[in-house]
Amino acid sequence: MGYFLLMITCLLEDLFNIKIVVTGDDLSNDKKRSLIILNHRTRLDWMFVWMLHSRYKILKQLKIVLKAQLKRVPFLGWSIQHAGYLFLERIWTKDQQKMKSVISYYKSCETPLSLLIFPEGTNLNDETRIKSNNYASKQTNYNRPYYYCLHPHITGFTYLLNTMRSDDMIDNIDDVTIGYEGDFPITEFDLLKGVFPSVVHFHVKRYSINDLPQEDEKIGEWLQNCWDEKENRLKKFYMTKQFDPLLNTFENRKIESNVRFQRRLAMILWTLFVLFWS
Repeated sequence: MGYFLLMITCLLEDLFNIKIVVTGDDLSNDKKRSLIILNHRTRLDWMFVWMLHSRYKILKQLKIVLKAQLKRVPFLGWSIQHAGYLFLERIWTKDQQKMKSVISYYKSCETPLSLLIFPEGTNLNDETRIKSNNYASKQTNYNRPYYYCLHPHITGFTYLLNTMRSDDMIDNIDDVTIGYEGDFPITEFDLLKGVFPSVVHFHVKRYSINDLPQEDEKIGEWLQNCWDEKENRLKKFYMTKQFDPLLNTFENRKIESNVRFQRRLAMILWTLFVLFWS
């Protein structure tokens, strides 16, 4: 399945000419177990995260928390189910048990894990922005309305974090912010129309799990503070089209050179597979 996902990144980068810019903390040689938190600008942000993880040769250890309805998307649904992703129904009593059982399964695999969750719960648009700001304004930890992201859902994130921590399945939290240059796909249908960004920017901020609070209320405050910073970061990004100067321009070029061969090899292998079985 790792080579299949690499084939997708090959199509995105080599066929559709999407560029990647990574700033912030370095993910090179990462064998740590991480919980990744990401803003949800489009329904397809997670697909571009494949490109980020392929850069550092950690795509195989990436698992993503997604809506259960994505399992029914033709072709794509098959691939993400076989990748072992975590699908939620948005019914808390069911999702709570599902998260616990899947984390237990990941632990039994005894391999490094990078688990991506979207604490906002849904992607950003005019309607969800209004709903999110209205809901957040009624909460005790509300600071201000957001424009560039949605307010995070505290309960699901806290439960997932506590489950991973109690099972000794986490070393770090990677706070990743994604931003786009040019047009970008909002839904799967936009992909069919050929709508792709020219550049995808990622900013990574890593926290050791030892630095996070233990109490649920404090965890919620920590997450809200992350999103306050993320809102400011995105506001600046969409004015300047960059997060920060590149972490290390030479190293980023070196990473790009190393992974290009893997992407193209995956494309060749899958082409031969399709030809053989057709």
